[in-house]
Amino acid sequence: MSGFTINKFFIASSTELGESTPYGGLDGAVLDWFADPSTAGERRIEASNSPVSYWARTGMWGTYEGVEYDSRARIVDADGGIFSGPWVTDNYGVMPMFNLAGDALFLQMPDGSFRLLPF
Repeated sequence: MSGFTINKFFIASSTELGESTPYGGLDGAVLDWFADPSTAGERRIEASNSPVSYWARTGMWGTYEGVEYDSRARIVDADGGIFSGPWVTDNYGVMPMFNLAGDALFLQMPDGSFRLLPF
């Protein structure tokens, strides 16, 4: 992973998921896993293990009756694209990311899944 966090679980920002929007660059570096722009969309879908839509942590400021507030969030669409949606009307889940040490070891299981080996 790029960057540093002490959190073991986190929700990726749209920048970390490979988006290059003007306000997206303010919320984190692009994770190495998502750095290739030609495959980032496909990997955003594969991260969920099935095509679903889910929230990124990137918010967006809006203005209502002259008051600015955090009104919209970025959503990773089922097709891997990223768009914005209202906080209150879109019912999507989140795709938590897990922060692992670079030397973590995994064992591939017979069903194709992976098991994280204890340190």
